[in-house]
Amino acid sequence: YLKPSRFDSSGVYFGTSVAVGGETVAVGSLYVGAEVFVRTTGGFAWQAVLDDSKQDSLFGISVAVAGDLLAVGAANDASGALGLNGDESSGAAPSSGAAHVYVRNDNAWARLAYVKAINTDPFDRFGCAVALSGKTLVVGAEREASAASDVNGNAMDNSLAQSGAAYVYSF
Repeated sequence: YLKPSRFDSSGVYFGTSVAVGGETVAVGSLYVGAEVFVRTTGGFAWQAVLDDSKQDSLFGISVAVAGDLLAVGAANDASGALGLNGDESSGAAPSSGAAHVYVRNDNAWARLAYVKAINTDPFDRFGCAVALSGKTLVVGAEREASAASDVNGNAMDNSLAQSGAAYVYSF
């Protein structure tokens, strides 16, 4: 039985997303972020709370764990940045979404990357889903609008509203 380390008066929706990888459990919530727990001889122990401090980004809507990597989706992130480690503060693309990748060193988590789509557009909701396998990250964008089909099509097309897309990254 796991509970968040902190609450606020508006509710936290702890358990919105969950992931397990080895001895690590990540639990996302819409208004607190993501919390990390590790297996101990007596059950589980709290290890960290991660958040992006942006109001209403939905940081924690999705989580994934693989070894010492952790991905957290923020489907309402508003930055208009493109690709890896761009300007998080631009605010030019509401609900375009983002993913954050963290790496664990001993018992501490440090952010490795701020991830955006290669074709960031408002309301794409990139980060609504995240998955990790080894050092491969896949991020879903449920409302991306390209009419491209199959693999590596024209991501800039934008002629098929809410068709969705998945993006693959290696770390």
